[in-house]
Amino acid sequence: MCGRFTSSAARRTVTRPEKSRRTAIRFVNRFIQLRPSRLILKLTCAFREHAYRALRDIACLLNEKVATITRRTHDVNKSFQIQGHIAFRSKCALLHLQVHRVRRYDDKDGQVTPFHFINGDFSLYRSVVILWMRIEPGSMSQPTIQPAERSATSVRPTAIRWRVLAWLCSLAAITYIGRIGTIQVREDIETSLHLTPEITAWALFSAFNLAYAIFEIPSGRLGDKLGPRKVLTRIVLCWMAFTALTGAAWNRGSLAAFRFLFGAGEAGAFPNIARASREWFPFGERGVAQGLVWMFARWGGAIAPLLMMVLALPFGWRGAFVLMSVLGVIWVWAFYRNFRDTPHDDPRTNDAERSLIGGVRDTSKPAPLSWSTMLVSPTLWALSLMYFCSNAGWSFFGSWITPYLKKDLHLSGLPLVLASGGPLFFGGISCLLGGFLTDRQVRLWGRRWGRTLLGVISYSVAGALLLVTVSATAKHVVLAYIALCLSSFIKDFGLASSWATTIDVGHRYSGTVAGVMNSLGNLGQVVSPPVVAWLAIWAGTPGHPTWKITLYYYAAMFFIASVAWLFVNPRKVIVYSEADQQRLRAEGRLGT
Repeated sequence: MCGRFTSSAARRTVTRPEKSRRTAIRFVNRFIQLRPSRLILKLTCAFREHAYRALRDIACLLNEKVATITRRTHDVNKSFQIQGHIAFRSKCALLHLQVHRVRRYDDKDGQVTPFHFINGDFSLYRSVVILWMRIEPGSMSQPTIQPAERSATSVRPTAIRWRVLAWLCSLAAITYIGRIGTIQVREDIETSLHLTPEITAWALFSAFNLAYAIFEIPSGRLGDKLGPRKVLTRIVLCWMAFTALTGAAWNRGSLAAFRFLFGAGEAGAFPNIARASREWFPFGERGVAQGLVWMFARWGGAIAPLLMMVLALPFGWRGAFVLMSVLGVIWVWAFYRNFRDTPHDDPRTNDAERSLIGGVRDTSKPAPLSWSTMLVSPTLWALSLMYFCSNAGWSFFGSWITPYLKKDLHLSGLPLVLASGGPLFFGGISCLLGGFLTDRQVRLWGRRWGRTLLGVISYSVAGALLLVTVSATAKHVVLAYIALCLSSFIKDFGLASSWATTIDVGHRYSGTVAGVMNSLGNLGQVVSPPVVAWLAIWAGTPGHPTWKITLYYYAAMFFIASVAWLFVNPRKVIVYSEADQQRLRAEGRLGT
């Protein structure tokens, strides 16, 4: 087997068993030098004198361990964590363990085909180690598989979960269109209702965010009890109603009331999206799913100013809000008709996809949520502090970016409208890239740093870029805008990690955990707009506020968020009591 890996000259002088023995010993020595996992280390040391046999036994034992986990928990995703652990420890993906391909069968004779350990770094090894495997260690015979078993393993999983994700992404875009569109007509609202920037900050922005923060936890908890389908339908119905009512406001009191009700109705959208993502996506795809959700959310916010301008030019700002509410009418009907809470409720999914997502349906009584355990968890508070500062820093792009571009960078007309959505557009791209990256990091480094390191780096770099924007505002307009867009782009690399972490630590109650994080996080958007308005007025001249100075505040928020990420531990589930955690772990139900 391994003799083919030597040169042609060596092949003439060295026998095949000797070549195999030398190749296997080099393989084992490489493992020992790279300090692999304890299981691999013990096995390779124990069988060092018989290296070739040790390799076969390692393969069998790993296969047996994965099969045991899969049989016990019906959780294929747990095996992907083993893949990542082994690939990271070998530092070159030497054992890239494709668990769902461990048992592949030849359709002609029903025999087990070779299982491949593939070396990902061909510059180091330039070889493929092929090991014949079966579930039980020992004999390497090739058992015949029954036709029923063969057909079950050869069925291709359906892709209904990606259709579900399309609904979640469109919902995220709709919510941000209604939220960000107000910045384009802010001056029209101030003129029509005789408001000042300080009053607008409270009535238009803070009233919405305050209600949003208050009702996040109840809406997230409601999604855990009733399922995301009913709660998300209620959210879109409220979005439609209060978007239209915003256009009917006649003074600052009615505007604040409608925006408060708007925030209360929309609260819980993203916690329930996270809850649905846990039900529909395996562990290895959750970062990507959250990245796509937030990409469409950012892109919805990016097109909102342009959409609002197009609607407001012929119909005014009041008509624009009414017409925008029509977007949700067809969506909510189609969503409720096609969306289901879990794969087991959707007849379009087959058994292969259900197994890929999470195995058989768990009909046992779920463990209760332990509020005391959750609320004393350092991870929850570090995550909430991070999201508070993240939202406080990001609120610039959803509130005061237009006056900054107009007053400090001297933009107007269509360039102003397009520039207002630019940072959100680029942020959407990084949301998707960050989702791919965090899933990749988790497979290589584990949850602890796979989730958190990306947030530490992205928020610190985003804060530094805001400082570059401040220094370039006066003399280098193009550089200032580029740095502003890059700040949004880099910061949003960590967004998918934060929501994927709520799914990791929240387990079955991920909607509640996400609600707590988003609730406390949105308090940052409650506080920031009026604070920033006061700073701009204080730093400017009467009637001419300056918005450049406020970027120092936003940069400081990003720096604090970066530090908070260091205290987040995504490896530990925080919603169960210690006794329930031990019981669930013993039953194999705490795999994801």
